[in-house]
Amino acid sequence: MLSSGVTCPLSPSILPMRLTIIVAVALASTMLVSTALATSSSSSSKPPIDSACVITALDKRDDAIIAAFDLYAASERTALVARMNALKSDWGITDATQRKAAIKDAWKTYRDSIKSANSTFRIARKEAWKQFKADAKVCKVSLPVEESNGQSADSLL
Repeated sequence: MLSSGVTCPLSPSILPMRLTIIVAVALASTMLVSTALATSSSSSSKPPIDSACVITALDKRDDAIIAAFDLYAASERTALVARMNALKSDWGITDATQRKAAIKDAWKTYRDSIKSANSTFRIARKEAWKQFKADAKVCKVSLPVEESNGQSADSLL
């Protein structure tokens, strides 16, 4: 009984029993949660990644892109040198009509060479990525989004 004359619902005889029930419920809940987590983590665990396989696929992709880029850069250089030499020669033509036609032709040849180099590089780059994705499947790896987004970055080359 309290000093005000009111009886406390948690009398000394009931308090230990309620405390025991609360502790028992808390322990049971903890055991159920830990069992559920153990079951879900063991069922969703993935087999180890074959890193060597993925690294081989990465090397193959990037080596192909680098080789294509080297070819592209050489083609661009060749086109620039050809344009420079053609324009030097064209500006030596004394007849204005012939000079204008020759300069126009030099620029058209240059543009066509650049378009061809760009197209060849773009096709090679896309093929390297296509092969990489096929190789990654053989490795039984699901590529993360970051790796797939790399194709967009390569398109800026």
